[in-house]
Amino acid sequence: EVKTILGMLFGLKGALSIFGPAGSTQLLEDTTTVSVAGWKVGDEVKFKAELSKELSLVVMSPVEPGKQLCKLELTEEASVGHAKGLLSKITGLKLGSMIMVKGKMGERVSEDANLDDKQSLVSSGYKSGDEIGFIYTGDLEGDLSSFLAKQ
Repeated sequence: EVKTILGMLFGLKGALSIFGPAGSTQLLEDTTTVSVAGWKVGDEVKFKAELSKELSLVVMSPVEPGKQLCKLELTEEASVGHAKGLLSKITGLKLGSMIMVKGKMGERVSEDANLDDKQSLVSSGYKSGDEIGFIYTGDLEGDLSSFLAKQ
């Protein structure tokens, strides 16, 4: 409960350590509630947050070789599915028609290059600045046309 409240109040997404009342060095359990902690209105609460690091991935254009389509600004905790969803939101490409792959746009990818939507980007080997590829099974030029017109 305490972690949830502090996370909402301060927009914290990552490891969060919460300590007992002021002067205490006791680390509270994840499940500790406000009443179990013994806090009252006006008590000082100490916490330490390890903020998520940003992860920026490059997506190259599948229709204009060598041209960047967009950048995906995510966190290191993001999954392949998050990247796919953001790519869909930015470009208007249909989510169900995209298969995210480990590889570069315009190059052949091996049969085992498909990425699992549930796997984290970091555990898939990505670091900030890397290129992420995708295969599109829909009408690529038609579905991208309104996005490309804004460029």
